[in-house]
Amino acid sequence: MRANAFEIREGLHWVGIPDPARRRYEVIIPTPYGTTYNSYLLMGEKTAVIEVADDKVADSYLDLCGRVLDGAKPDYVILDHAAPNHSGSLLRLLKAYPEAEVVTSEVGARFVREITRVDPDIRVVREGDRLDLGLGRVLTFIEAPFMPWPDCLFTWVESERVLFSGEAFGAHFAAGVAADGSDDYAIAYRDFYQAIMHPFEAQVREAVAKLSDLPIEVICPAHGPIHQVRARRWVQRYAEYSARPRKEAPVVAVAYASAYGYTRQLAEAIAKGIGEAGAVIAQVYDLAMVGPEGLARHIEAADGVLIGSPTLNRDAARPVWALLSHVSPVLCRGKPAAAFGSYGWSGEAVGLLEDRLRGLQLDVRSPGPRVKFAPAAEDLERARQYGREFAERVKV
Repeated sequence: MRANAFEIREGLHWVGIPDPARRRYEVIIPTPYGTTYNSYLLMGEKTAVIEVADDKVADSYLDLCGRVLDGAKPDYVILDHAAPNHSGSLLRLLKAYPEAEVVTSEVGARFVREITRVDPDIRVVREGDRLDLGLGRVLTFIEAPFMPWPDCLFTWVESERVLFSGEAFGAHFAAGVAADGSDDYAIAYRDFYQAIMHPFEAQVREAVAKLSDLPIEVICPAHGPIHQVRARRWVQRYAEYSARPRKEAPVVAVAYASAYGYTRQLAEAIAKGIGEAGAVIAQVYDLAMVGPEGLARHIEAADGVLIGSPTLNRDAARPVWALLSHVSPVLCRGKPAAAFGSYGWSGEAVGLLEDRLRGLQLDVRSPGPRVKFAPAAEDLERARQYGREFAERVKV
């Protein structure tokens, strides 16, 4: 494809490549609106390339850069994020402009070498470091680790009031890169946050706080529309998305699938025991009624997690595995957790779920209730007692 550049501000050009046909990103992220591989040229007395396109569009990307540079040569290549889809064209770019110096974070420098398997000339920058391009254009680097990789930087240009934000404040959205401030891409923006930034909400809050005093007028992300109108609104949305919910008391999420109602009875008895313990709230979810992705957010926000399933064909029920596939180990690490369920003759589900919960880095200690077929009155009483004891763990 032959793309066309455009000038965002005098001497600042978008030289990205749209990919409207792309329908999946990094294997697991749906991209129904396509995506863009954004890159920018900022020109002072010296020229910086900021962000680099994916290798799959390298031919179009290098052609576009060459047309805008018109015989000039970039002095720097700024990598705010070094993932392969951000650094994919780097070697081709450096081959075309061998005197250009790569500028990235300390972790980014290591990633560049591990991804490219070469050792280019790299300048490592840290929080507050500056790079003067001349003509009043000075780049200031802001460390933004885990937005969403540990190498991430923001690049701030005070004279232009432009923030180059890497993955942050981006969207997989190929239509209308020169955004007009409308909400046309708001759904894609939120989906991008949920898919990529959500597990790192503490780091999102820290990064947003670092930007609070900057008079940002334009945000140039690595993917999707450039925020040229009411740019701070999009930062504020990250603040809202990452805000900690207020709780009246610790919460235990009790999520279950039930074939004949037996595991449901255990879930209800456990929840009753949690409530009887006092000062802890049990929130019960039937996986036949709640979608796994939305429920995963409740699991991540809870203070304790109990997962129930019958054993079906020597396995846990598929909706339970679907739920756990959406749960972030980053957000759940160390939370008290257990599994429970009913079975007919083999009973593997509870043990399999305990292993998966441990794999998600939850704290699984005592086995949860496990009952053959219909729970008797004494089984339900043991489940209530288990709920009371589990609630005490959450209180600590």
